[in-house]
Amino acid sequence: KALPCSEQRVRIAIIDSLGQLRAHEAVEPLLDLLGGQCNEIEKNTIKFAISEIGSPAVDKLLLSLKGTDLIFKKSVIEILGNINDSRIAPAFFFPWPFCYSGTVKLMGKICGKIPY
Repeated sequence: KALPCSEQRVRIAIIDSLGQLRAHEAVEPLLDLLGGQCNEIEKNTIKFAISEIGSPAVDKLLLSLKGTDLIFKKSVIEILGNINDSRIAPAFFFPWPFCYSGTVKLMGKICGKIPY
């Protein structure tokens, strides 16, 4: 409820605290914020916070990949690349409508090997 705060430093402190607390109930609001209007500092803080939450965030992260915003999907893939969970790799065995150079690296990280 405190995330819509208008002061950036307060938002960042709240987001960071949610990650440190591993507050799994905050994953959906954090993803909403990540997909909305926020600056790069906030986006990076959100990605780090959700990565800290870890495995409890995986199901919501995988569901969020069904959206159409490619920049948002890239952020979600980066987060998934930071989480060590066996549910992640199978989600990437389908054709992606986009590809960028970081995808191969992230898949290697998710699967435990960098393929080059």
